[in-house]
Amino acid sequence: MHCGKIILGLLLFPLLLQAQDSKDYVWTPNHNCYSKKTCGKDFEQTPCNVQVTAKNFEGGIAACTKLLKDKPKCGAAYRMRALAYAQKGSLEAALSDLAAAIGLEPDIWLTYYDRGIVYGRKGDLQSALKDLDKAIAIEPRAVDAYNERGVSYYRLQRYDLALRDFDAAIRIHPGATYQINRANMLMKLRRKDEALGQYQQVIDLNPRDYQTFSDLGMSLKMFGFYPDAVQSFLRANALAERFENYVELGDSYMEIEQYDPARKAFQRASDLAALDDLESIAARIWEAAYFAGNYDDALQLAFQGLNRASSPAARLQWTRNVGFCHLALGSKKNAVEAFQQTKFLGVLLGEVEEGLKVNRIYKNGPADLGGLQRGDVLLELNGVHLSGAMARISEIIDQKTALGSSANIRLMRNGVVIEKQIPVSVSANP
Repeated sequence: MHCGKIILGLLLFPLLLQAQDSKDYVWTPNHNCYSKKTCGKDFEQTPCNVQVTAKNFEGGIAACTKLLKDKPKCGAAYRMRALAYAQKGSLEAALSDLAAAIGLEPDIWLTYYDRGIVYGRKGDLQSALKDLDKAIAIEPRAVDAYNERGVSYYRLQRYDLALRDFDAAIRIHPGATYQINRANMLMKLRRKDEALGQYQQVIDLNPRDYQTFSDLGMSLKMFGFYPDAVQSFLRANALAERFENYVELGDSYMEIEQYDPARKAFQRASDLAALDDLESIAARIWEAAYFAGNYDDALQLAFQGLNRASSPAARLQWTRNVGFCHLALGSKKNAVEAFQQTKFLGVLLGEVEEGLKVNRIYKNGPADLGGLQRGDVLLELNGVHLSGAMARISEIIDQKTALGSSANIRLMRNGVVIEKQIPVSVSANP
């Protein structure tokens, strides 16, 4: 059985660094990968293997369970069922099956590698590292095990060890994923020139691959190199137009305040979007129009979005967008009617380590009138620390302030901590 082929790409999860990619993987043979004596020589053709490989995880679980009734010592069936469980989010079941597979055949590096990934998804990074260490001890050429161990060390902020493992992966195989991870790691260590040189090596691997430029754009965007990210996404779309790349291109333009090109990128994304993505793209088109100062146009877009809103939450957000347009146009009475006695700051925020960064401010809104500036990092609101509070900010404002009052906000501006009183609503009063 060809053990390296089936798992790759099945257990990916979002991280700052990239997990393995099957196109980069170089298989190093392990001739007794899964015992034919316990699984049978035709295991690759069994429904258990075929269904999981085809990503039919429900069918794969059922097929592997049936096979295990007949062959309870088939380690490969436990492993394949574990992959299916992991993809469905049943991590404990996956760990149980991987432990069974290891108990039956303890010399298979790939099973330790799989279990290391599952432990990583659970956040148990120490257990993940133990299994990845074991995988590498059994198979020192297991390039993806080095890569995954580097990701785990990154998450533990052991950046020196992460870089060591990405270096090891590249020595085995200079694939794009490993080089991008190494470049990201260099960027994290503030070794920018080395990182950009590493990115160039990635491009040199395949200068006609749109995915390479897309990955490069994501890395540059992640570390705040937005003009460079724009160029990467433009090159990606020149090779192959993709919805997600136009979205990232538009977002990068927004970061450098080039709102008209951002709107064009979002409109092209809308042309390519699936039905489920249209509402989120419409919101981005509205933002580009609004922050370009095209308030009349933005108002019409907001009304269109309100008419098409598919949920109460979407309707609320489009109603607020209508209110922001009225505020910017000086129609305070209409704005008050739109906001309907709700509490808000009137900013777009991004999460940073210290708190919440002010990315953009709505004209004549509470934050604008209260003197917040783009780039401010909000540290506390009425005594509540805002680090990690992105998902709860509306709830915090609602619980910690009274309608018509102001919030005491502690913020950092250009390295200096200051305090400001910011209103949390708009009033019809002058």
